[in-house]
Amino acid sequence: LGYSEDPGAVESLLKGVIDRSWRCREAAFEALLRWIGRSDPAEADQMTGRIREAVASAPEILTDALARLPSAGLQTRLTMVQFLGLLRRPDTVIPILQAGDDEALAEVVLSVLEGFGGAVEEVLDEAWESFDADARRLCCDLLGRVGGEAAQTRLITTLLDPDAELRIAAVQALGRRGRASALPTLVRRLEASVVEEDDEEGEIDAVTEAIVAIAGAPGAEESGVIEQTIELLTSRCEGAEERFRLAVARTMGRIGRPEDLAAVGFMMSDPSASVRRAAVAALARLVRGEVPEPLRMALADEDPVVRIAAASALGASDDLQFLEDLASLAGDEDARVRAAAMRALGKGAAAARERDPESEAVSRALLVLATALQDKGAVAMAALEALAVVGGSEATQLAAGMLRAQDPELIKVAVGCIRDHGSAEYLRELVPLISHEHWLVRSEAIQTLADRGSERAVPAILRRLEKEQDDFVRDTILRALERLET
Repeated sequence: LGYSEDPGAVESLLKGVIDRSWRCREAAFEALLRWIGRSDPAEADQMTGRIREAVASAPEILTDALARLPSAGLQTRLTMVQFLGLLRRPDTVIPILQAGDDEALAEVVLSVLEGFGGAVEEVLDEAWESFDADARRLCCDLLGRVGGEAAQTRLITTLLDPDAELRIAAVQALGRRGRASALPTLVRRLEASVVEEDDEEGEIDAVTEAIVAIAGAPGAEESGVIEQTIELLTSRCEGAEERFRLAVARTMGRIGRPEDLAAVGFMMSDPSASVRRAAVAALARLVRGEVPEPLRMALADEDPVVRIAAASALGASDDLQFLEDLASLAGDEDARVRAAAMRALGKGAAAARERDPESEAVSRALLVLATALQDKGAVAMAALEALAVVGGSEATQLAAGMLRAQDPELIKVAVGCIRDHGSAEYLRELVPLISHEHWLVRSEAIQTLADRGSERAVPAILRRLEKEQDDFVRDTILRALERLET
């Protein structure tokens, strides 16, 4: 009957709801849920009203259902949770919530109880002390979806609970609610979290996410919530723990606005390199147009990690005046910094070329990259990758000069640059690599020649096939020949 299209089936199912047999009743529950699921909203509301009338006419049905709910099988409990949810009775809230102890039912329980709206708030608040830790965590999740000021108060109070998992659940619920009134308490919770010996449960991250969620709620900027959040965070940085200052810097990078550049820039003077690095990342996000001076100054920071972050941030900037600043890092004492500078220089030069193919900035960047090709492996690799990003005949010519490098990984990147940007003249320079001593180079050269449709390379590839011992390269050769000969 649950699959029937005959409206008369509903009458029989409603009788089944109050049948003496619990098996019959539960089958009727499931069938009626199926009917409601495929009905339009008006029909579903009408049918739900009739179900409530039927259950009210036989109170023992509800009593029996609530008694069976904890011990029934999973599928039956799933059906009963949804059916009991239709009744919208306050006395079903706690039993339904307790069914959420089963992880398989937790999300369904939350969805069903969310449908009760604010009516669950008072029930949960009154029963709070009787709940175990798992039920309280589920409660927090639910209160984050429904309820008014009482729910907000309960969640804020829970931030003081000794159970870290429960505090995190309350924090996440407050973030979901998105109410600015919770911000001061969340900031204090963040301060408390950072001074604890460990943060295995991720409470610092949870609080940060909640603050970001509230500051990012619709209308937050217009209502001044973002400004309030930034003021709350920055006003507590002086003398605070390093982890707090780091969390503030990261949060500023996510919620800050261009007008907050000064506040973020101030964090560039923090004694912690981790905080300064986070401030660099925040500045990079806030940059609009000209690069702010604090970001340029970060290129000379005493910590290489900060200089790397600054170089990467400048590479993503729209301000091409920074190319000279990046070029200055080509002589940095730390190879990681030099490599980061080369990659950033490549991005900047590519942007400059796109604006003006004859840009002098591109020529200057290529000179720096050409010098970096003679540097250590990681720096030379970064320079080659940058040339592949910049493109053009000059970049390709520089990449071709690395085809005789000792490191096969460098040759591979150089071949890739020629594949993407090189003319037929440069493709001819790849033919000798078909017999290179390293399998990686042979494979890359053959694949590139096939990609570019270089039929002139077929004889050399066939000769290599006769003596190739590496199975991977042989497979590459066969696939290349199939492409070139069709």
